[in-house]
Amino acid sequence: MQEKGFSNPRRSRHRLTPGTVKFAAFHVLSLEGSKGLTILDVADNIQKSGLRDLTTSNTPEASIAAALSRDSKLFERTAPSTYGVCPAYRKDLVDAEAILSAARERIRIFK
Repeated sequence: MQEKGFSNPRRSRHRLTPGTVKFAAFHVLSLEGSKGLTILDVADNIQKSGLRDLTTSNTPEASIAAALSRDSKLFERTAPSTYGVCPAYRKDLVDAEAILSAARERIRIFK
């Protein structure tokens, strides 16, 4: 049993659990800069990067929009149905493949 006030060491501050829509969206959006992406573009990039299979969901865009709108400390809404990652969490585009492959590895290990 865990004592009150101590958090689970496996959970990050923003609960970016590998394999979730939020985890995949964070890694895709962290490479996009200040303009962000529309929900449809986020869904396409998640599917292309292989971070999550969205074909099993009936409404992947709604799932992504819900995940992004619930965490305003991590994601920012830049325009209607367009989201980006807050400036502190943005990554350099040069490291894109390394970041995505590290995310895929975390998903593989987590399963």
